[in-house]
Amino acid sequence: MAVDFNKFKTAPLAIASYDYFDLATNQSFKDFYGSVDVDLNATLSGNNSESNYLYSEGGTTERNFDYVFGVPLVLSGKLLITATVDTISAGSGGATTSASFRVLKVNLADAETELLGTMTTNTCGGASVSQSRRVVVGGEISETIFKPGEKLRIEAIINAGGSAVSFRLYHDPVNRGIPSNDAVTGVPPATTLKVTIPFKTQQ
Repeated sequence: MAVDFNKFKTAPLAIASYDYFDLATNQSFKDFYGSVDVDLNATLSGNNSESNYLYSEGGTTERNFDYVFGVPLVLSGKLLITATVDTISAGSGGATTSASFRVLKVNLADAETELLGTMTTNTCGGASVSQSRRVVVGGEISETIFKPGEKLRIEAIINAGGSAVSFRLYHDPVNRGIPSNDAVTGVPPATTLKVTIPFKTQQ
C-alpha cells in the first residue's frame, strides 16, 4: 500500500515555547528583554543574559533594540513595553524623565515600516527629587509577516526635561542596579526593559 507522506509534513517553523497563550484569539505571547553590549549594540532577546550597560542616559538619547528573525513568523495582537525611567536630581531646579517608543519592521534592505507610532510614558521627577517610575505602553499590531533576516525594532528615546544629574532608561535583563524610589510604590522598581510580543499561532 502506498504511503501518503503529505500526512507527516511538519508544521511551519515557530518559536519553541511561548510565555502565554490566548485560546480565544489563537495568539501566543513571548517576553523579550532589551540589553546593550560592550560595543553599544542594543538587542532584544528571549534569554535573560546580562547587559553590559544597565541603563542609557542623556537628553533625547535614542536606542534601537532589534530582534532578528531566523524563521518566518507572523505578529498579530497587542504588544506591550514595560520599562523603568529614572530622574537623578540634585538641586532646586525641576527635572523630569520620560521615554518614547516606536515599533518598527526593518526589511532586508534596511528600510523601516512603522507598526506602532510614538508612545510616550508617564514622567517622573521634580524639584530636588530623585525619582523613578515603572511604566507600560503598548498597542495593537495588525497581522505582519516577518521573513528570515528581517528585524523587529523597538526605538526608544529618552526625553529629558529641565536640569538633573542624569536622565535614565534601564535595560538589564537580569534586573541589576538600584533606581531611585518609584513615584507610585515608594520602592526601587525592576530594571528590565521587557517587550511582550504577540504571535499568530500556527494551526
